[in-house]
Amino acid sequence: MRKSMSCTPAIVLCAMAALSAGCSKKGSECQSLIGSINGIVSSLEAAQKVTGNNDSKPEQISAALRPFAKSASAAGEALGKAEFTVPEIKKIAGETSASMVALAANASSMADLADQMKGVDAAGKAIDDQKKVIDSNEAEIKKDCEAKPSLCTELAKVLEAFPAPPGKSDDTVAIAAWSAKLNSWAAALAKVDVKDAGLKGHVKNFETSWTTFAAAMKTLSSVSETAKKYDENTKQFNAQIDAANKATSEANAFCAK
Repeated sequence: MRKSMSCTPAIVLCAMAALSAGCSKKGSECQSLIGSINGIVSSLEAAQKVTGNNDSKPEQISAALRPFAKSASAAGEALGKAEFTVPEIKKIAGETSASMVALAANASSMADLADQMKGVDAAGKAIDDQKKVIDSNEAEIKKDCEAKPSLCTELAKVLEAFPAPPGKSDDTVAIAAWSAKLNSWAAALAKVDVKDAGLKGHVKNFETSWTTFAAAMKTLSSVSETAKKYDENTKQFNAQIDAANKATSEANAFCAK
């Protein structure tokens, strides 16, 4: 699962390295500012490695973002309370503090959304598994009905009324509507009096597999909606990294004078 935060920590790290070298001219306030910024770097790097990895699972993303959110929030609040007397540093500290707090809020929201996407793998597997069961039982029903057509007169009418599933798994409205139709169809199928025990078993399995398939489709559609929100939070997160980088560059230029 790839949810990349495109503004890389390398930009922040390079800026801070230059800042560290030049801040001695501005004394303790520059050093204090650097220390506050450096406080979130390692946590940001760790989070970035996971969120930028195609193979990361939602639970791994959540586990990586929460420590970063905690450290960024603490660093931002501490920086906001720090007493700076140099106007330029005070301004930069205020901007950096706001960016850190915003980063923490976005990271926390992203972690919450990642938690909501944990069922995606299980839902995908359920769909694949149920497709196999559906195909198998459909073939058995067809074979039984061809061998004994008299057993399938009423059954055939219900099977013909089967509502086809939507073509896309991310259309929550269409999937919800189809799921409701499928439940009605499954209820009608369950009422058919099938005399042959073997055929009855295949019909029951066919019905159960479709209802399980529908539940998995609803999970996938919900995850798709959550993923859209996650992407929006990622954009905001990246914007705050840009803002933090800008503030750091300003600090670097000022302290290096």
